[in-house]
Amino acid sequence: MAQQQLSLIPHEIANVAGTKGMDFMLGQREGAIIDIQYLLPSCVPATPEDVGGAILSAEDLKPYVARGGIRGLGEMMNVPGVLTADPSVLEKLQLCSVRDGHAPLLAGDDLNAYIFAGLQSDHECTRLGEAEEKLSRGMYIFIREGSIEQNIFRSYRSGHFGESLPMLFCLR
Repeated sequence: MAQQQLSLIPHEIANVAGTKGMDFMLGQREGAIIDIQYLLPSCVPATPEDVGGAILSAEDLKPYVARGGIRGLGEMMNVPGVLTADPSVLEKLQLCSVRDGHAPLLAGDDLNAYIFAGLQSDHECTRLGEAEEKLSRGMYIFIREGSIEQNIFRSYRSGHFGESLPMLFCLR
């Protein structure tokens, strides 16, 4: 039987414990019965105004890129930084070829710019039209049952999206 895989983004632990927290999580891969893969946390802190336990730059993340268990860059939630081509954001986007997005309600030309910057997926869609627009532009959509919005999952179950679209299920 093929080994099962679990993908995680250590965003919250990195916000609190920085690279020490990331090292701890990566260390948990050893001896696990499943293959644990990680996406590097792109926004620590989540916004420039946030105060947390760490600030992670591209230089801080760079040593992790070649480590086992790293699949890419996760949750680029600094949408303003992407859209204004903030140099520190662009440095992070250049670290990995897999780049996970986090762009609720982003649409139109701003969505085009976000995708052009290299973001490939989103797990924040809460409206059917939003998911359809992102899919039509080539993004992968992670469908998840959120605590507030649950309408995208219902649309998927009703067969609205058809079959074999770039959509994945996200468990929280």
